[in-house]
Amino acid sequence: MRIIIKEFEDFTIDCVTVLLKKQAPKPISLYEIEPKYNFDDIVIISERDTEAKACNYKPAQLFTYEEIFSKIGNYILEAFYDKYDYYYLKKTLQKACTNKNIDTIITGSSYALFDIDENLLSPNAVNLSMISQDLYYSIKLVYESFKYNKNIKKVVMICGYYYFFSDLSLSKTARELLRISKVYLPLFDDIHNCMILPKPENKMPYSKIFDFEKILNEYENVMKPSFYFSDIKKRELCAIFTWKETTKKWNELSDKEKIQAGKTRAEMHNKSINHTTTLEENSLLLNNFLDFCKINDISLFFVTAPMSECYAKELNKNFKNIFYNVLNNANGVIHLIDTNCFQKDFFNDDDFIDTDHLSDSGAKKLTEVILSEIVL
Repeated sequence: MRIIIKEFEDFTIDCVTVLLKKQAPKPISLYEIEPKYNFDDIVIISERDTEAKACNYKPAQLFTYEEIFSKIGNYILEAFYDKYDYYYLKKTLQKACTNKNIDTIITGSSYALFDIDENLLSPNAVNLSMISQDLYYSIKLVYESFKYNKNIKKVVMICGYYYFFSDLSLSKTARELLRISKVYLPLFDDIHNCMILPKPENKMPYSKIFDFEKILNEYENVMKPSFYFSDIKKRELCAIFTWKETTKKWNELSDKEKIQAGKTRAEMHNKSINHTTTLEENSLLLNNFLDFCKINDISLFFVTAPMSECYAKELNKNFKNIFYNVLNNANGVIHLIDTNCFQKDFFNDDDFIDTDHLSDSGAKKLTEVILSEIVL
């Protein structure tokens, strides 16, 4: 096999070389060979090169650089967004580990991700939360950060009342378990209590000559977002749809539709009240973490996430009692900010994108509340 390049203007051999695997044949210029081609030759020209397009390269395979670059670009984009959560958390974790100015870590479940406006945070704080992230992985991220950055002095954990009943690795759905496959397994090589982990679909095509992994790594370095939500990933587009007409946004639903959506969402969480073994494990994890915080002079804050009225009414009331009981019986100091004790009209329906995740306006409100209570 030969890779033959007909250079044209800014299209050079180097343009193709950077895309190739190490073991791929070294590209050669069309002018360096005899005008005779073989079946396994690959000839690459520019779409703009009308002279080259008029030539006959048979029996070689002919491609244009623009066509190749477009196809590779589409594959890379698909693979990047498929692993978006991993790239985001990998980047923020690296920041927490290497930036010695970081003294505050925000972590917790999806509430910590959705309900914080990162634009309002100081450069000394970093958000290490993720969708469906449980206490085990939240704490693990803090441990990993502190291993390299001893300047961390505050941890803010944002969660719901049912948090201590959550164990991502014991989830019954492949969709949730894939979060471990895609994020925590590559980050930590740790699947916690999971016995059988689904393998994520490989979004990268196979090629004898093109190195898609190398290209993706280069793309990752350029495209990694500063914040999880940005122009390429809108907060409202990540809403949890528990209503039938998914073409409607939360603020477009009728009162009846919101009530049903709140009930559906609460029922999903209420099922976990029977996970008593998980509750015991998380209580132990919390106590061990408090020992760690005490030894290293770290202040631990818990913040309960706001809930829409229709969701709060349906959530099992025992969750709150058990949540408080775990915190009160913990063997260390925990500072609690329970946003659900605020005046009833502080958060309204316009501050949500679904039954229990905040919109841009809601995230701004909650972040300002936390900033007023904790110096971040």
